[in-house]
Amino acid sequence: MVSEVSTQVAEGITKQQPNIQKAILDQTSKAVAGLQPTIASAVAAEVGRQIRISVAPVQARLASSNELIRVGSLAILAQNDQRPAYEELETLSRSSTNPDVRAISATSLNAVNTAHNHSFFATRQFKTPVSKEQVLGYLKDPNPYNRVAAVDTLNGYGDRSNVQFLIDLIEKDPDLTVVEHAFRGFNTLTANSVTILDFDSVRKWRQEHRSDFK
Repeated sequence: MVSEVSTQVAEGITKQQPNIQKAILDQTSKAVAGLQPTIASAVAAEVGRQIRISVAPVQARLASSNELIRVGSLAILAQNDQRPAYEELETLSRSSTNPDVRAISATSLNAVNTAHNHSFFATRQFKTPVSKEQVLGYLKDPNPYNRVAAVDTLNGYGDRSNVQFLIDLIEKDPDLTVVEHAFRGFNTLTANSVTILDFDSVRKWRQEHRSDFK
């Protein structure tokens, strides 16, 4: 009796085998489908990590090359009297993590400073007489040569009250030649010997003499 039941059960299982296999496959497919977002996310994360590891050195080299190219361009601009480039070189000389960039920035700044502190320089004058009001107007002229002429004309007046106009140029003018002449006038009118492009010394002097130019 037991043998007959076992045989019937075995036959039943055999007959149901296709259905059982299909059910197992269906359940497995559903389980895999449910895990698909997790699997895809894990694979994508690992692929991304491997890419970042591989690309990081290349990106670092490219960033370094780009920074070196940038500092070279800034050096050329600063040597052509572009104050924004000069100021960016000052920042790079202090803050760049690339020692080559810091060295190039410092060397370029030294060259520019030397060029503007030479002993021999030419003054510029207007070809026709101009009033002081006109001279002050020329301090805002878009042509830097006219601004230089205005600075040198102010210096020629020998009036110490004009120092305030020179300090404004020292602080704001975008052309380093104009700034140089303003420094020279500042030194003349205040009996100082501040190194040209030493902006901090002029700021200190102005702070100490604020009451003189109210």
